[in-house]
This record gives sequence, C-alpha cells and structure tokens, in this order.
Amino acid sequence: MLFTHEIVGDMEQIHTGYRLEGLMVEHRDLDHVISKLACQPNSDNEQIKRLKKRKLIIKDIINRLKLQIDSTPA
Repeated sequence: MLFTHEIVGDMEQIHTGYRLEGLMVEHRDLDHVISKLACQPNSDNEQIKRLKKRKLIIKDIINRLKLQIDSTPA
C-alpha cells in the first residue's frame, strides 16, 4: 500500500510541475501582450488593467505552487 501512495505522490508532483510550467508560459505571454498594447496609441486601458490583474493572479498561483513543491518531502 505504501508503494501506491508513493506513486500517487510522485504523479501529483509531476502534475504540479506541468501546471507550474504552463502558468509561467502564460505569465510571460501576458507580459509580452501588455507591453505591446501599452505601446499602441488609443490602447484600451481597461483591457490592459484586466490583463495586469490576470498576470498578478497567475504570479500568486505560481508562487504558491513553488512553495508547495519546495515543501514536498523527497
């Protein structure tokens, strides 16, 4: 039974790693989009504001996942 528990724990850590990687890509993409929009004349400030908020939420999730990975026993 312990063996099954170890496999499940490993799979959860792998899933968390993939999720973390995807969120980091999304965060980087949002940064790029926000920069491009901010440079355009007549850009939609409300859209930029929403994107920045989404970026902050993603950064918070990234930080929590990193803590979760760091606190997982080896």
